[in-house]
Amino acid sequence: MLYHAGVPRLTGGYVGVDVFFVLSGFLITGLLLREATATGTVSISGFYARRARRILPASLLVILATVVASVVLLNFVRAGQVLSDARWATAFMANLHFAATGTDYLQADVPPRRCSTTGRWPSRSSSTSSGRCSCCSSRSSRRAAWSGARSVW
Repeated sequence: MLYHAGVPRLTGGYVGVDVFFVLSGFLITGLLLREATATGTVSISGFYARRARRILPASLLVILATVVASVVLLNFVRAGQVLSDARWATAFMANLHFAATGTDYLQADVPPRRCSTTGRWPSRSSSTSSGRCSCCSSRSSRRAAWSGARSVW
């Protein structure tokens, strides 16, 4: 959250994600150990059923609120994109969708640049983290790799 607040030197939010996974793993391990101690076994289906009962209502509420706000606040093209993203999020497959469309969370506010080869603006599905189309990005990545510089990926 400090990253989103713009606190200097806290880029990417990786510390928060790491802390979340460490705490989550600790708590889940504790739950599984208590169940194993109490019953002598661990029910994987019961574990996932409890997670679903806890997570699904909140996640569906957030997805629904996001879709409603998008329809009200955004133009119909962007709202349609959010609706597509929401369908993937509902199936817990949003990360696969975003990877397939070239979405980069940390570059979302960077405007795209025209393709130096075709002169066209990159589409949402063909742009990369640098905001360039994939044909120019891959060429500059190869050139950077050959020169010993750090590549885009």
